[in-house]
Amino acid sequence: MADLKTTFCGFALDNPFILASGPLSYSAEGIIRATKAGAAAVVTKTIRTTAAINPKPHMVLSGKNSLINSEQWSDYPPERWIKEEIPRAKDAGVKCLIASIIAGNDDPDEFLSLAKPIEEAGADMIEAANSSYIEVGKLLDMVKPIKKELKIPVIVKISNNWKNAAELTERLAQSGFDAITVMDGMGPTTRFDLRTGKPLVGGYGGSGHITGSTIFPFALQLVRSIAFNYKNDIMGLGGITYPSDAMEMLMAGASACGVCSSVIINGVDYFSKLIEGLDKGLEKYGYNSVKEIIGKSLQYREVDFDYKSENFKFYPEKCSNCRRCVTVCAYCARTLELGFMHVNPIECRSCGLCFTACPTNAISML
Repeated sequence: MADLKTTFCGFALDNPFILASGPLSYSAEGIIRATKAGAAAVVTKTIRTTAAINPKPHMVLSGKNSLINSEQWSDYPPERWIKEEIPRAKDAGVKCLIASIIAGNDDPDEFLSLAKPIEEAGADMIEAANSSYIEVGKLLDMVKPIKKELKIPVIVKISNNWKNAAELTERLAQSGFDAITVMDGMGPTTRFDLRTGKPLVGGYGGSGHITGSTIFPFALQLVRSIAFNYKNDIMGLGGITYPSDAMEMLMAGASACGVCSSVIINGVDYFSKLIEGLDKGLEKYGYNSVKEIIGKSLQYREVDFDYKSENFKFYPEKCSNCRRCVTVCAYCARTLELGFMHVNPIECRSCGLCFTACPTNAISML
């Protein structure tokens, strides 16, 4: 078995999977359930000074592995979190509880009024988000008082909706914050009921933010672009659905993997499948530990990815004859007959789709 341990803000985690802030961490009960299912840490549903009144409905599927969500923050007031939910979760043995907070109008005093008592209630870290997707530099300025007053680590949550998020690594590095979470959902987005034309989610004019597998490539790129220059811990969040996604996120520079939509859609016990699959994936590709692959992709920042047609290799013993490679070849450059593949070197543009579409890794262009 591979060593799945990692560290995040100085905390030793048994595996890299963290339940991100969302519906499943709505209470101590949800937090405890996720921990028992295998989550190494849990981020609470976002806490604000007033309880949310969420639109109904506020969460719908968009494709097999993505959600559109128009919910707001926790529908529990902060007093309940401070007096009941956080202490109960810690008393039940939750090792690493991260409290997510926002402030109305992004008020720095309100941030601090929440953070201090939440720390005293037993939270192990604070994750500071913002309620209006303002420019990230302003968020950093507003959250600085928290860092000065608290003893526990402070994480800043980054949104891909900020145009310059990846360019602010120097400010992030100098700010003194312990880590960042990258990234939030993307939007606005919407879907309609085909019978009526009515939006499927309520609130915000029938729109919400999309999460899940749809946004994974965006999250992966943002994590990688930040990790080139940001050396503190990163929680990679956004669309991790399969164990292979987690491997890619770690290779992009994340030291932990935030998971939300996939465990909502597949049930909280899906954590065990992610953990088992990550162990098998590491073994399959010859890795001994999670730490061995963290940041592995960062060495290729300036590499010229010019794959030549002469690099093409076909392994007939792996071929299942599903013919996906022939189907997806837009240039009709290949044929597959009786276990033999022929590629027309004139028509082949080395686009690469065939080897990423092959389910058995019978094709290589590396």
